[in-house]
Amino acid sequence: MSNELSNLQNTLSGAVTGFLSGVLTAPLDVLKIRMQLQKSTNGGVLKYNHILKSIIRICREEGIKALWKGNIAAQYLSISYGAVQFYIYEQSMKGFNKLRDEKKYPIPYGVQNFVSGAISGANAVIATYPFDFLRTRFATQGNIHLYRNIPQATYLVIKNEGIKSLYKGVVPSVVSIIPYIGTSFQTHSVALDYINRFTDKYPKTKKYLNDGTKNFISGGVAGILSKCVTMPLDNMRKVMQVNGEIAKRYKDVYAIEIQENNSTKFFSCMKNMYHTEGIKGFYKGIKPSLIKSTYGTALTFFLLGECHSACRWYNKQKKLKEE
Repeated sequence: MSNELSNLQNTLSGAVTGFLSGVLTAPLDVLKIRMQLQKSTNGGVLKYNHILKSIIRICREEGIKALWKGNIAAQYLSISYGAVQFYIYEQSMKGFNKLRDEKKYPIPYGVQNFVSGAISGANAVIATYPFDFLRTRFATQGNIHLYRNIPQATYLVIKNEGIKSLYKGVVPSVVSIIPYIGTSFQTHSVALDYINRFTDKYPKTKKYLNDGTKNFISGGVAGILSKCVTMPLDNMRKVMQVNGEIAKRYKDVYAIEIQENNSTKFFSCMKNMYHTEGIKGFYKGIKPSLIKSTYGTALTFFLLGECHSACRWYNKQKKLKEE
């Protein structure tokens, strides 16, 4: 996030960051979704349990391309989500700065960061949620492809389940994204501040800890903390996205046996999950989720920093030519 860049440059930086991070984390996301939704077979055995073995199994049964199932929907999601999120974040931060400069009403930077991150995240979720919904449907398919592409899948969902179904699970998603993004931005900011103070105290470390490395480390810390806080809500969202009458009708389509939970209401879904699976049910898929979140968040802040650096270089070159 950079105040000296134009709105277009901030938006493009967010979009490029979202696209690249989405491609690089897609396999972990497919595995995470399947682990979250799978039902234990006889004897409590899970089809997907260990990360590496599960990835190998998916490749063996469905081909390596299966690790990128729903990738097109995921890319639409990543690009649009990144663009909306970082644009609104910038506008929010500029609003706080304007309030401070014109109204002489100083708001602590930590509060600005948290509120801006939460507002931008909530708006990005609502604007892009149908892509997230379709991404889950694509990722859970096995060798039988009920959903072939985004237009066909959208038509089929609306025809069979109604247009509102594209927003199944949006409540836990919005509820979770506010603390997730708020915590992510705040933790990143605090971690980066600590690293900067460390390099100032020990100048020799600066050659090892450049801006990109700092953003990667602080982003990773932010990813771990924010995912631990919101994992239960993330699992509820995925359950609500695939369950209902449609899961029974097309059960042969799924690569896994779906854990049944017919409720599409927030508290009813939570109650059913607790009764059928206990507390553990809210943390299914935690291993690939933490890896993806840590790696993905670190990658996001790293790539965003590199995009901003490229934009600054472009602006500098443009200014030199004008002079």
